Amino acid sequence: VSESQVPVTEADDEELIYTVRFQNLGNTATDFITVRDTLSGSLDAASIRVLTASHPYEWHIENGRVLVFHFNPIRLAPAAEDSLHSQGFVQFAAKLRPGLNVGDEITNTAQIYFDFNPAIVTNTVVTSIQVVSTYEPPLRVHLLEIAPNPASARVTLRLPKDVSGITGRIEIFSAEGR
Repeated sequence: VSESQVPVTEADDEELIYTVRFQNLGNTATDFITVRDTLSGSLDAASIRVLTASHPYEWHIENGRVLVFHFNPIRLAPAAEDSLHSQGFVQFAAKLRPGLNVGDEITNTAQIYFDFNPAIVTNTVVTSIQVVSTYEPPLRVHLLEIAPNPASARVTLRLPKDVSGITGRIEIFSAEGR
């Protein structure tokens, strides 16, 4: 089995969060906005949760994969008149479909329609399924006995009998650093 064929079962319950932002860069206020986002086949459309939005909205799914948000009415001011009130957004989450493999990529692009104008296409976001691993070396505890403690001139170091193959250096310092 090559790495690209390894199923990523840990990711099966994960969700991706998307935020689609928009701004009215036109010359007049916009009356309504429609956001259309065709979901990747790697996302479970039935799991969609709308998390938040800047303005009141209605939403539905068309053809099983196209997420549609309607902001109507919205009345976004043009950015030249009021930059702050010319902006809006919607944020949603979707769970990953089971059976994704290492190396699979999930892309997302949205189309934003201001009134009856042609779509403004957002940048494409790419999420790649990767294996994240950490390495923790095995913990080896060896009890080293030092006697006498405190000592003045000589000490005896003793390791347990079942310890073998240990190499290294032992340095002993006084409390004053000598």
